[in-house]
Amino acid sequence: MTAATITLLTFVTVTLCVLGAAGVITDLFLKERARVNERFREALRDELRERAQSSPLFKDLRFLPSGDVLPNESLWRQLQTWIDQSGYGLQIYQVALLSVAAGLLVWVVIAVVIQSMLLATCMAIATAAAPWVFLHCARNRRRTILCQQLPEVFEVMSRAIRVGQTVQSAFQLVGNDFPPPVSQEFAYCYEQQHLGISQEAALRDLARRMPIMELRIFAVALIINSRTGGNLAELLLKLATLIRKRLTLAGRIKALTGEGRMQALVLALLPVILFFVMLAWNPEYIQELIDRPLILAGCVVSQAIGILWIRRVSTISY
Repeated sequence: MTAATITLLTFVTVTLCVLGAAGVITDLFLKERARVNERFREALRDELRERAQSSPLFKDLRFLPSGDVLPNESLWRQLQTWIDQSGYGLQIYQVALLSVAAGLLVWVVIAVVIQSMLLATCMAIATAAAPWVFLHCARNRRRTILCQQLPEVFEVMSRAIRVGQTVQSAFQLVGNDFPPPVSQEFAYCYEQQHLGISQEAALRDLARRMPIMELRIFAVALIINSRTGGNLAELLLKLATLIRKRLTLAGRIKALTGEGRMQALVLALLPVILFFVMLAWNPEYIQELIDRPLILAGCVVSQAIGILWIRRVSTISY
């Protein structure tokens, strides 16, 4: 067994031991405490009201009754909210630890096996970014599923209100009878109101947690209805019809721009696949490119610009 192999195995073993010890310590001593602290923080009215005011609702609904405007969320809280929207319940330090550990592991493996510092660094950066990209995709997928569930949710809430149930009971009904993610969000909103938080603050926080246009319209409609009154059941039916039309339009736009999005995907993956195929098949040929990092960096930058441009052209706002 060579010295390089022994070094690689030692690094992998130590890394796995450290990650395992950190996981055991977190589960035994910190997980329950963090859960209890988070539950108490969410139950505090003042803190929730401050966080809810940063919800991107319509301008006239961002003000307190006194007319004061509370400061926006910190960058740390915004990043944690972004992670929470993926639905995996991870903390920032957990994602960062996973990202750093994966990047270091890939860097050591490539540096020892291929002995190319440039390639090892590039692959380590890409691997370190993989957990964040995965969370971004999971967040978008969860938002899409939630949008598709909203019309049926609003119809059920409308029928519940017509038979005499309260809005809070309608939230509880959605939380009990619908699949995730809409059941999770509405059950959490109901629990906030059950703990004594006002309906307006809970709706603002709902729009903050899932910042999608359809849910913002729903929150604004309920807040205005609670202030001015009106036929809430009829309003929810109209919202369901409106969201169905928006989803139909979004599906048509997605179908019309499918060719452009596929071109962007092919143009993005083809050079990367060819690079690794040539690296495995003919390393001497691809070594000429690796030995010239400026050319390689220029290729990466030009690829990124092209992908962003195609994405910009094929994206239509509605």
